Amino acid sequence: MNQQLDNANGELRTLREDVGMLRCHSDIASQEIEDLRDEIERMRSTEDEADSERHRKRQKKGKRLVHSSDNEDEELDEDATRVRIFFNFKLCFSFAKLIFI
Repeated sequence: MNQQLDNANGELRTLREDVGMLRCHSDIASQEIEDLRDEIERMRSTEDEADSERHRKRQKKGKRLVHSSDNEDEELDEDATRVRIFFNFKLCFSFAKLIFI
């Protein structure tokens, strides 16, 4: 009976350690997501400012607004960020499945 309790306590201790590691990974992923969201918002803000400046220049010169390829690069960066977020969560959930199976 004592042996069974010791085994159960050992398994419980291991599970608690695993949950602690999972929480740590989750906290790190959450912080990374928040940082990436801030970066995306900053990029959008910069893009909006640039668009406003182009618009003002266009109005002054009476020319059509021409979009540069920088917008495409920023969209690609945002897509890459979304992919990184997705794979970070997928990694965390895969780790969680291993712990609880």
